[in-house]
Amino acid sequence: MFPTQELNALAHCKRMIRARIARERFACSTALEAVARPLRWIDRLHARWRSVPALLKLATVPVAFFLKRRLFPRKARRSVLARWLPLAWRIVRGVCG
Repeated sequence: MFPTQELNALAHCKRMIRARIARERFACSTALEAVARPLRWIDRLHARWRSVPALLKLATVPVAFFLKRRLFPRKARRSVLARWLPLAWRIVRGVCG
C-alpha cells in the first residue's frame, strides 16, 4: 500500500525520536538525582528528629537560646529597648487607660 522508501523513512524518524526520548529521559533522571540529593538528606534528618524522645526535644529549646546568645551576642542595650518599647507602651496604655 505504501512505498518501501516512505516506510523506511518513517522507521528512521521513529528510531531517531525514540533515541531523543531516551537521551532526554536520562538527562531528566540525572537532574532529578541532583535535585533529590538534598531532599534525601532533609528526609533522613527529619526521621532522626522524629526518633528523638520528646523530653530531649524540649531540652533543645533552652540549649538553642544559649547557643544563639553565645554565637550572636547582642550589640547594644538600646536595640533591646527599642524592640520591647512598643509592647511595654501597649501594656501601660492597657493597664492605665
